[in-house]
Amino acid sequence: MSQKFYTLITQQGAALLANATALGIPLKLCKMAVGDANGSATTPDASQTKLIHEVYKAPLNSLTTDEKNPNQIIAELVIPENQGGWFINEIGLYDEDDTLVAVGNCPITYKPKLSEGSGRTQVIRMIIVVDNVNAVTLKIDPSIVLATRQYVENLITSKMANHEQTTNHPNATTNSKGFVQLNSAIDSNLENQAATPLAVKKAYNLATDAIKKANDLISAHEKSTNHPNATTNSKGFVQLNSAIDSNLENQAATPLAVKKAYNLATDAIKKTNDLISAHEKSTNHPNATTNSKGFVQLNSAIDSNLENQAATPLAVKKAYNLAVDAAKKANDLISAHEKSTNHPNATTNSKGFVQLNSATNSTIENQAATPKAVRDTYEYARVVDNKAITAHEHANNAHNRISETNNALSNITDRLKYLNDRSQLSTANKRYVFVIQDDAAAGVFDVVNDNFVWSFNNDGLCAGYVDSSRVGGLDQFVKDRTTPVGVPMPWPQVHPPTGYFECNGAEFDKNQFQKLAAAYPSGKLPDLRGEFIRGWDNVRGVDPNRMILDWQQDAIRDIWGRVSVVGRGAGYGPVQAEGAFAIDSRWSAEVKAGNADEWGRLYSFNASRVVPVANENRPRNVAFMYIVKAE
Repeated sequence: MSQKFYTLITQQGAALLANATALGIPLKLCKMAVGDANGSATTPDASQTKLIHEVYKAPLNSLTTDEKNPNQIIAELVIPENQGGWFINEIGLYDEDDTLVAVGNCPITYKPKLSEGSGRTQVIRMIIVVDNVNAVTLKIDPSIVLATRQYVENLITSKMANHEQTTNHPNATTNSKGFVQLNSAIDSNLENQAATPLAVKKAYNLATDAIKKANDLISAHEKSTNHPNATTNSKGFVQLNSAIDSNLENQAATPLAVKKAYNLATDAIKKTNDLISAHEKSTNHPNATTNSKGFVQLNSAIDSNLENQAATPLAVKKAYNLAVDAAKKANDLISAHEKSTNHPNATTNSKGFVQLNSATNSTIENQAATPKAVRDTYEYARVVDNKAITAHEHANNAHNRISETNNALSNITDRLKYLNDRSQLSTANKRYVFVIQDDAAAGVFDVVNDNFVWSFNNDGLCAGYVDSSRVGGLDQFVKDRTTPVGVPMPWPQVHPPTGYFECNGAEFDKNQFQKLAAAYPSGKLPDLRGEFIRGWDNVRGVDPNRMILDWQQDAIRDIWGRVSVVGRGAGYGPVQAEGAFAIDSRWSAEVKAGNADEWGRLYSFNASRVVPVANENRPRNVAFMYIVKAE
């Protein structure tokens, strides 16, 4: 019985096709392999995952559907002539993941190799039938296609069909080829259309008529004698003249006149040449100077101080080249200088580049003041000069109001009543103190700017700036009374103030905020949104096994309740409920036939009967935003 040859889809291939149909993602068939089944006959098996003995695998040359049966997919593999030396009797079709999708067998055939003395390009085709051809991508890599005759014929047929159906052709222009529209007009200015033979015939007929008319006019002109005379301004008829000394401008010179003039010119040139020759042979010529003409000697030097010689073109060229080189170098230096930013900055000791500055209160010594700064300073000085006079007058008045005494306040005749200030003896170690009334202040007053530079008010506080170096222990005083960086503080606004962070679990830059990093080495703030802060147990035992910044889940204390069981007869007490339990209803239950029993009860548990309830456990509270100082 003869061997049957056929192709079938493997179990893996069937699953992939079903998945492609369900998901709408086409299966990509990419490769085909052939094998020799180790020299034995083979029958395709749907459970196969590979060929029995694969000898060659390569990308597909083409993947198409059958024109007569759209559900049949034709895969084609081309084996080039330099591959071979083995038999073929099994074929496999693979997807992009190298999964065997279809397997088939074929009559055993030998594929010779070119080096064996006989070679051929062999085409292997496999046909598979699918329910949904859209589940397979019919596309291959054109870079690996070997052009078989059928492939070329199909490609040409496809291209020609597309070309005939498309209208996307470029129009012809005077610079490029393309499609054109015909035009039979002979007076058109269009440059993107083509003339028809009719248009050419019309133009030819017009040209023929014009030539005939021109010939007729020329013939009539030649027969006519009514022609205007020529002048220096217009064409016309002229009379010939052979004279060479005539002043006439309405006649034309004959060739004889031209010859006479030529001969005279030739004689003059000969005489001149003879004179020049005799002059050149003579040595009795004066030398040229800067004041008179004469003979000179040539000189090609470019560094000579002589004034009685003439420079040669070579000397001029040398000097010109030097000048060109110098100009180029100068331009290069200027260009490099303009592009360079490596200029020394000006200082109080050396010249250099400076930046302009219009400030009038700057202490910078490496910038230059602008005219605006000078003008502003002048205007300010003029105003200050006027106010200085007033300040001097106030100072004299103030000086006249100051007096010193060792007596008690009651014995001071002048109590510094200016601005309601008074001096008072306090102790032997503190000679004077200010006694300032409720509506007064004492300090340094700037009459130019009309304000206090600093002052002591009646509440004892100092207003204005006082350098910390002039107040002993001020830095330590401020540190002792400032909240340390990293301490959570409640804040009654929805945004933290400047210099503070919200405790929201965010990370921060430990290099920029080093003090905050000392409090939170992890570089991450605690997230206190919706949380309560609890004191660390620190081995007290109330809240054991806790670490600093350790988060704790909510919990409640145990809620108790108690109920009694069914009572029977007079010997048992009534059923009761306590604590969180309550009796909602009751009924009679017969435990044993023929005996009357106590009423049964239905119990329910509800914590809200004894405590407030919510979706969390919490104490009474007020909401604040927790913030920490950043630095």
